[in-house]
Amino acid sequence: MSILEHLIELRDRLVRSVIALLITTIVAFVWLYNPILHFITRAYCQIPLKYLPPGTTPGNCKLLVLGPLGGFSARIRVALTVGVVLAMPYVAFQLWRFITPGLKRSEKRYAIPFSLASTLLFAMGVAVAFWTLSQALGFLVAIGGDSFTFFLQADQYLRFVLFMTLLANSRSCGQGQLEAGEVAGAGPVHGVAVPPVVQADQVEGHG
Repeated sequence: MSILEHLIELRDRLVRSVIALLITTIVAFVWLYNPILHFITRAYCQIPLKYLPPGTTPGNCKLLVLGPLGGFSARIRVALTVGVVLAMPYVAFQLWRFITPGLKRSEKRYAIPFSLASTLLFAMGVAVAFWTLSQALGFLVAIGGDSFTFFLQADQYLRFVLFMTLLANSRSCGQGQLEAGEVAGAGPVHGVAVPPVVQADQVEGHG
């Protein structure tokens, strides 16, 4: 393959990844938004009523929106985040297909175990994030004392949920990638598994 052919292949795989992300984001925007929003606001509804706005009843808690575009912005944020999560396996597959020709046979056999381990660790990270979300939110609300009433803005709350999810996944997936990289003969750099350097003859054969 020439350099131009490599660039064309990269362009094609990027286009496929963007199309996949667009499809999953539309699906999340139209059909998955309401159940997902109900799921992620469950932790907010578990805050003791004494910290919530007056008139709030159990199971009937609502996030605060300060502008006419607040609801639309929240829907876009949720849909895009869910779309990225749903499209990630396909995007990773496109990335893998692009770099596979430059790998040794011994390195290719780690693809399936690595993919399964990464997917499992990602799912575990999400589960840990939502399991600890209510405890973390309850602690942050209660630490200020009983003199406050919390009107949680939708945008800030969604950013907090995303931060908790990324924090949990960065620890679980990062450790799993480090161990998988060491098993495959990769060298860890700054806590990230980096594949071995491709030899010059491999590059020439790939080109």
